[in-house]
Amino acid sequence: MAGEAIFEIGRRLKDVRDCPQKYGLSGYRDWEQWCEGECDITRQHANRFIKVVDELGTSGFRDAALGIKVLYEIATLPPEQREIAHAVPSTGAEKTVDEMTVRELREVKAALKAEREAREKVQADYETVRDTLESMRDEPAKVEIRTEYVTVTDESAEERLRRYEEKFGDLEIYEAGAARIDGVSDISASLQTFSYEARALMKKYGFLAQFGAVV
Repeated sequence: MAGEAIFEIGRRLKDVRDCPQKYGLSGYRDWEQWCEGECDITRQHANRFIKVVDELGTSGFRDAALGIKVLYEIATLPPEQREIAHAVPSTGAEKTVDEMTVRELREVKAALKAEREAREKVQADYETVRDTLESMRDEPAKVEIRTEYVTVTDESAEERLRRYEEKFGDLEIYEAGAARIDGVSDISASLQTFSYEARALMKKYGFLAQFGAVV
């Protein structure tokens, strides 16, 4: 009879809350005052009765000799968790929800919540990784080309250059405009030019020889 009374109280409280005009009430504030004035309970306590009726009103829990606190904890469990046995975390004992105390029900609810949050986190992480992989797959491949310059030393060329400079001097003199004579024909031409220019010089300044004795 106690269990039946809880559901009956919850049904009548629900009627007052959902149809306030029928009882001369005009709003949320009047509903709260009505609970305290007419029933000597808080609005929160009244809402617990209503929650039990909404969730368990047509279930087998209606006939169980359970108090309002236990019924409320059962009513706030997910529907699929109300009809199965659970291991109580603190003791490991397996019980159905109507066999548990309020404390045991709260332990089970906390464990179920932690399990649900862990599962949701795993699912969120999986979706993040999946979206990242899909975005990487859709992006064009990036190719990075690097050019590196390597200095290669030709030891034989360096040796030939050293020997050349030993024989003919520093190559910089050729960069300044000096010319090197190659071949017999070039040498003959140069000698002829020198001979011609020497005779011209002697002819031009030969008269100076007569003053040699005086000087």
